[in-house]
Amino acid sequence: MVKTSSCCMDFLKKARQSKVIAVVIVSTTLLIDYMLLLAIVPVVPPFLWKIHLKEHPEISQNHVDQVHDISTSTSYTPAFSNSTFMVEATVQPPMKELESAYLATQSVKIAAVIAAKPAVQIIANIFVGPLIDRIGYHIPLFVGLVVICFTAITFGLGQTYAVLLISVAIQGIGSSCAMAGGMTMLASVYIDPQKRGQVIGICLSAIGVGLVAGPPYGSVMNAFVGKPATFLLLAGITILTGICQVCYSSLKIEKIHANNEAPSMWILLKDPYILLAASSISLVNIVFGVLNSGLPAWLIKTFKSPKWLIGLAYLPLCIAYAVTTNVMSFIPAKTYRWAFALGGVVSSSLGCLCLPFATRSEKKSQKGKKLPFCKIN
Repeated sequence: MVKTSSCCMDFLKKARQSKVIAVVIVSTTLLIDYMLLLAIVPVVPPFLWKIHLKEHPEISQNHVDQVHDISTSTSYTPAFSNSTFMVEATVQPPMKELESAYLATQSVKIAAVIAAKPAVQIIANIFVGPLIDRIGYHIPLFVGLVVICFTAITFGLGQTYAVLLISVAIQGIGSSCAMAGGMTMLASVYIDPQKRGQVIGICLSAIGVGLVAGPPYGSVMNAFVGKPATFLLLAGITILTGICQVCYSSLKIEKIHANNEAPSMWILLKDPYILLAASSISLVNIVFGVLNSGLPAWLIKTFKSPKWLIGLAYLPLCIAYAVTTNVMSFIPAKTYRWAFALGGVVSSSLGCLCLPFATRSEKKSQKGKKLPFCKIN
């Protein structure tokens, strides 16, 4: 028994000296954070429609009555027995059309859910940065994991729009603590600037992986498994990451800037390079936020997309983000990186210009819309 405990202590001691574990903790935290953010995007429109049906049960009842009327009006008895005929109905129950029309009026609610998290995160960043200077990155990073776990559980078990909106806003606080604490951990562990840049690029690529996996994960899991299991699984992974972080850092308090005072926000904003980088990131994220708020409802309205297919529309964008993030991490510091930032803004603008031209051509039927074949005995 004593030998086993000593082996565990030796393993923990070696693990705390490993820089790779710090990279794994930060990467996993960012991965879960952005997967949680993007997984909610394809879930919101069906969730709002489900709430609307609960508040107005007469819609479902009218749909059932209309299907019953269609089946009885098109049925007949054949002249001979043991035969089955397929009769085509000429009226389609307008449930899908009602859903599309309703979601078209809920753009503000969908946008509010998507915008709540970054809006709160912007405000939280102002306070989290000075807090890390005073107490270190260990406790803020752990608090970020706790908040993200709480948000995932609330996403899975919440049944109202208000709960969903408040949970997304609270996630912004957790994301601020996790992002700032994680980046500070990497800066403290990796002192060499060249190695630090590569490691930060690797961790930021975890954001790309989260962006790639988030929408398909959310749409497929929500369609086939259900909303609770979709987010409770992410909550479980977050708990495991928190345990690893506690074993690695022991939640100790240490002051980051012991000898010199941290620069003020105004001094940082006057730096032209920081201002250019912040402007480029802001413009690209605004484009991404607009897509998140409007694309799911637009897909349902224009293309009649099923729930499991909504998140797959994000794959080209997210895969391109993940690939370019990994490539940029290995570009030397002497390269003209402003040109890459300019190229990113221009490519985002071109994508926004091309998106409205994606339409669906439908052949108009002379007899109107039709239902699938109805089996008549």
